[in-house]
Amino acid sequence: MLKRWKSFYRQKETCHSELRKSLETLGLKECIVNVAPAKYLYKVELLRIAFNLLMRDVLPFIDALGMNPKQITKYKASSPELERGSFGLLRQLWKRTPKSDTHRRRDFCLALRNIGYEGLARSVYLDYEPSQSELNSTVSVLWNAERLQICTRLELGEDDQAACLGTEGQVNLVEVVRRWTNQIRPVPYHYRREIGTCLRAAGRQDVADQILAGRKGKMQADENVLRNICRRLEADKINNLCKLLDLKRGKSLEENITSVIKGINKWINDFDPSSWKSKLAVTQHKLKHRKKINNNMFSLGCHELAEEIMHLENGILSE
Repeated sequence: MLKRWKSFYRQKETCHSELRKSLETLGLKECIVNVAPAKYLYKVELLRIAFNLLMRDVLPFIDALGMNPKQITKYKASSPELERGSFGLLRQLWKRTPKSDTHRRRDFCLALRNIGYEGLARSVYLDYEPSQSELNSTVSVLWNAERLQICTRLELGEDDQAACLGTEGQVNLVEVVRRWTNQIRPVPYHYRREIGTCLRAAGRQDVADQILAGRKGKMQADENVLRNICRRLEADKINNLCKLLDLKRGKSLEENITSVIKGINKWINDFDPSSWKSKLAVTQHKLKHRKKINNNMFSLGCHELAEEIMHLENGILSE
């Protein structure tokens, strides 16, 4: 039916957005992921693309050797070596696309598809991955027994499940979401659909419906998610973050982490593109500035934090 509708739809370039609007009236907007921002590509996105390119070739060898894929994920980090290899080549490819073109991301994805990476191209063109904040805030209503079911249904390994359990058997959902979203998997991967399926199987149709309906109102950064990310960063990186975000530093590492969390929350809360739409030049300037800060955060070695902020901002842009 949908294939026939698409073949008769006159403005084919807008059929995706029209179908998404129709699904929104049914409370199923996120069954179809949104198109990612057209003109900008963050460094942290290039890292994800480069890592997926590497995994496409390396993962069969990992499986054949009986290795744990997590032994490879530790290399998904910011370092001077990233300027070479796949990451550097992707940066050069992105720089070759016309900067003023509103279809810059599309052209980049077409280039990926033309060299044989169709699935990866689709995952870059469409915004498949939600923020950890969104997922955590939605599933936080689950009882502990239901959380244990979700851990199993999300196919977390025994080591991951053990790391998500507190001393009294309480499931740490923040850690569950982080470990699940950081797993190596084929692309594209529809995160909301997959976790929605697990929630239905666990008897929580109501929460699954919330996942597929999408956010109601502006998405907030989850303080527990941010703290979980920041506590895995070295002290010097937290200090550099304070400097980058122009924040006052405290006397201890924990005070500086709290300062970074407050600064990021303000950064997200101040992000209101709807107030800029009357002046396109102002909008583009503000988005470019925010992308620059995010890229600098990535260059400091805080790629997971930069990725979380990027997902939050992309979610706001898609509203």
